[in-house]
Amino acid sequence: MVDLFRPPSLFLFFRYLIGHILFFLIAASSVIIIVLGGYSLKIFLNNTIPIIIDIIVGFVISVILMIKFQFYKYLIIDRGYGPIDALKKSAEIIKGSVFGLFIFGVMLSFINFLGLLFLIVGLLITIPATILADIFVYRKLLSFAESILIVESSSILKIKSP
Repeated sequence: MVDLFRPPSLFLFFRYLIGHILFFLIAASSVIIIVLGGYSLKIFLNNTIPIIIDIIVGFVISVILMIKFQFYKYLIIDRGYGPIDALKKSAEIIKGSVFGLFIFGVMLSFINFLGLLFLIVGLLITIPATILADIFVYRKLLSFAESILIVESSSILKIKSP
């Protein structure tokens, strides 16, 4: 087992912490910026509808950004990426899978909600199961993204050679 408080692992802990803070700032900033814009429109137009629309738009953008960067934590721990590189790689490996990952997240949330209904004891089973399912999806998407990268780099090599 890895000791998180020894020097090499302590460095990993701080990379994970910085990545988590960046992830939160990215997700929250879209909501804050859009809500502030809607509030300024409310003052200008004297109407609350722009705030409601902006909250919905901000929420949708925030969910998309959270889906796009959701695998940063696994990339930091599994591959040793830095926080910013992990966020970039996470965005790269989920290309074309945003809607599928959204449905997957809704299903995992529903499973955890069912665990909550069983007197909270069900969460002892559903939370580890959903984390393992999330890790499985991460591994599949990462291997798929790496196989595409290998195919693209080999085709580039074939084109360059006469």
